[in-house]
Amino acid sequence: MLSELIGDLVAKEMSETDIALRIGLSQPSVNRIKKGKQQSINFSAADALRALHREKCPERYAGKLSKQAAA
Repeated sequence: MLSELIGDLVAKEMSETDIALRIGLSQPSVNRIKKGKQQSINFSAADALRALHREKCPERYAGKLSKQAAA
C-alpha cells in the first residue's frame, strides 16, 4: 500500500527527496518503502503521505468521493 502511494507520486514526477521532505522521512526511507523493503512508518508520516497522494493524485479519489457523497 505505502509503496503504491510512493510509486504514484514518483510517476507524477516527484523525486524521492521531495516526497521525503514533504512527509518528514529521509530519502533512503522513501526508497526502501518504494522497493517494499520497509513496510511501516510512523503515523504522522503515513498521514502526510496519504495527504500528499490525495493532493497530487486526485484522480485516484474521484470515484470514492462521489460514492461517499451519495451515502
